[in-house]
Amino acid sequence: MHIPSTDRSKEWADHRAKFAEHVTPRMIDAVGTKFGPRLMASQDKYFNDIPLREWDRFSFIAMRKGFSLSDQVCTVKEAARQWVERQTG
Repeated sequence: MHIPSTDRSKEWADHRAKFAEHVTPRMIDAVGTKFGPRLMASQDKYFNDIPLREWDRFSFIAMRKGFSLSDQVCTVKEAARQWVERQTG
């Protein structure tokens, strides 16, 4: 996964890369179907204008052995970023 050069912070790039390796095309499609219009309207880099409880409930699609709920949410939010990037080119 290529991390855009606009994300200059090394920590942010590292965070994205860590969770991007667990994102699947199916996950990207699912997050777009569930949150698409709200993702496009989001004004927050972290999509925190979508309530955490909704991310928590949807994060089952990112279940992995040894993943905490927060890891799952980070993975789903990374899938959301990739979906938005696909839409905006």
